[in-house]
Amino acid sequence: MGFLLFLKQQEASLHFQQFEPMKTFSLFLLTFLMSISCMAQDCINWLGSAKKGILYNVESPLKIKLKVFGVPDDAKFEVLVNGKNIRKNQKSDEVPLTIGNDDIIIDYVPLSPNGVMGIQVVMTSSGKTCKSSTLIVKNGVSPNLHILSIGPTPPDISYTVNDATDVYRAFTKQACGEEKLYGEVFSRKIVAKDAGYTGIKDAFNSMIKDNDILPIDVFMLFISSHGNMRDDGFYLQPTDIKEGDKKGTSIRFKDLLDSLDYVDAKKLIFIDACESGGAKSGGGSPSISEHIKTMSATKSGYTIITSSSENERSYYDKAWENGAFTEAFIEGLSGKANENKDEVITTGEIYQYLKWRVPELCEELGYRQNPSINRNDLGDFPFFKIDRFCTSNIKGKTNYYPTIYVNGDDCVIGSPKGEKGRRDDEVLQRPKPMGDFDMGTYEVTNQQYCDFLNDITAADKSIEIWVDVGKSSDIVWHNDKFQPRTKEKGKKPVVNVSHLGARRFAVWLSTKDCEYKYKLPTEAQWECAARDREVAAHASDFNKFDYDIKKVHSSRANKKGIHGMTGNVAELTATLYREKEGAKPDGGIVVKGLAVNVKNREQRIANKERLFEKVKRDDLGFRLIKQEKRDSEKCQ
Repeated sequence: MGFLLFLKQQEASLHFQQFEPMKTFSLFLLTFLMSISCMAQDCINWLGSAKKGILYNVESPLKIKLKVFGVPDDAKFEVLVNGKNIRKNQKSDEVPLTIGNDDIIIDYVPLSPNGVMGIQVVMTSSGKTCKSSTLIVKNGVSPNLHILSIGPTPPDISYTVNDATDVYRAFTKQACGEEKLYGEVFSRKIVAKDAGYTGIKDAFNSMIKDNDILPIDVFMLFISSHGNMRDDGFYLQPTDIKEGDKKGTSIRFKDLLDSLDYVDAKKLIFIDACESGGAKSGGGSPSISEHIKTMSATKSGYTIITSSSENERSYYDKAWENGAFTEAFIEGLSGKANENKDEVITTGEIYQYLKWRVPELCEELGYRQNPSINRNDLGDFPFFKIDRFCTSNIKGKTNYYPTIYVNGDDCVIGSPKGEKGRRDDEVLQRPKPMGDFDMGTYEVTNQQYCDFLNDITAADKSIEIWVDVGKSSDIVWHNDKFQPRTKEKGKKPVVNVSHLGARRFAVWLSTKDCEYKYKLPTEAQWECAARDREVAAHASDFNKFDYDIKKVHSSRANKKGIHGMTGNVAELTATLYREKEGAKPDGGIVVKGLAVNVKNREQRIANKERLFEKVKRDDLGFRLIKQEKRDSEKCQ
C-alpha cells in the first residue's frame, strides 16, 4: 500500500486509454468492448511517482491533477477520502473541477496533519463507473534509518574496525527524543573476522531482506577497507582476501549497488578506502518537520561520497586512531559541519566539510587526499541531527577503555576442600554459568581517573572520599587540573581509590558511552576472567608475582589476553563479603588478585579479602566490565 501523492507542486495523473478513430467495424467493436470492461474495473491509473500508491507528509489542501483523454460530456467526478465523498452535500457539477484541454484539476482535498488516509477518484458516464485505485497518504510519519557499517581487516591496514565502530555508534541515538529525523534506527556492524567475503555479502543481503524498507526511509552504507581499481570497476577487500587471488576474493562495488538498486529508499554510501573515487555507478534554518518533509519528498536514489579521488590513497594515523576521512566525518557529525547552525547535517554540508578537512589532516603528515562525491541523486539531503550525536568515550576514540570478550557459560569458581592455603570464606569449587561479558583488558589508569576528575564538577570532600590526591598519591593538582604525578605514572593503575570512587568512575564512563554501560565485576566474573584453565584453582603463572606496580600494558597477560589479573595490584569487585559460604554479608566488599609483594598463597585466584567501601590502599585498584545498553538506556 502506499501513499505517493506529492507535495503541492507534485502532481499525479490519471489516464484513460485513447484509441485513434477506427475505420473498420472490428476495431470499433474491440474498442467498445474494452471501454465497457474498463468502466467496470479500476481503470484509472495513477501516473508518475504515484504509481507506487503511497505518499508521505503531504501538505494540505492537496491539489490532484488528472489527465483524461476524451472526457465524455456527461462525465461526473467524485473524490472519495476514506470512502466518503468530500462533496456529498453538493451537486456533482459543484466539485472544484477545472477542465482545460485534456487536463482536469481537482482542488482542495483536505488532509489531516497526522494519520493515514485513502484517496480515490471516480468518474461516472452513461451509467458506467470508472475509478482509480486507492492512493494512501501517511502524514506525520518519520522515516526510519537502516545503517550497515563494515570494517574488515585485510593485511597492511589499521583502524578499519575503529572507523566502522565509530560511525555505527555515532548514529545510535538518532531516533531518541521528540525532535528527531528518524522514527527508528535499525543498525548493524560487521567487523574483523566477521567481515570476510561471505560475511559481508550475507550481512548486506540480510539487511535488505530482513527489514521492511520503505521509500520514505534512508539506507546508509559505510565501509572502511582497502580498495583498488581494476578494469571492470572498483573492488573492496574483505578480511579473508587471498594474496594469490585478490580479484577473485575481493568484493566488486557494483555488485553491492546492483543489490541496492532494488531497494526503494534514499541510499547514502560513504567509503573510506584507497582509490575510492572510482566507486561509481553507471540558506535558512528549517524546522525538523520541514527537514522530514524534504526527506519524504526526495525521490529514491543514491548519494555516494568517497574518501579519495581515483588513483589516490586514503590515509590513517595513530594520532587519530581512524582513517583521515572517518576522522573528519565524525568531526563533522559532532557539529563542525553544521554551517547554517540549524542542528541538522545535510549531505551538502558534510561533503563541504570533508572536502577541506581531509586534505588539511593529511597535509600535516605530508600526504595528499581529496574526497569526492561520485553520485548525488538526493541533492542537499538532511540526514543527521547533531544534538543526538553519539560517541563512546571521552576522546571520541573506540579504545579508550578496551575490553576482552569472556565466555561465562563454562566457568568454574571457588576452590576444592583441602587445597593448600584455602580459607573458609572461599566457596567450594563448582561450575557457575554466568553468561558472556566483556572484561577490561587492563586496570583503570591514573590518566583515565584524571580524565574523570577533570570532566566533572564535584566538591573537594567528595573527591577526598573517592581518591587520594597530593603528596602521597600518584595524582596531583597542577596547572588548574588533575594530572598524574609523572607521564609514566599516568600509564599505571590508579591506586588509593575507594570502592565509592571506583563506582563513581564507572557511572561517569557509562554516561560518556551511549552504546555501553560499565560497572565493577562480580567476584565470580573476576575469577572466570582470571583463570587460564577452567578447573584449576590457580592461574598458570600463580608462582610469579610483582615487586612493584607496573604499567598496565606491561603487566603479564593470561591466556585470554587480560593483563594483571594475578599480578600488579589487588582489585575491587561488586560482591559483598561473606565470612563463609552461605553467611550473611557483613558490610565489607570482596577484593581479588592480591599480587604485589605477597606470598604465593595469596595469589590463588580463589583467594579474597574484605575491604570497606571508604578504605583506600596503595596496592589497590580496579577494572570494569562493560555491557551493551538497552534501547531505552541509549536514549537517556
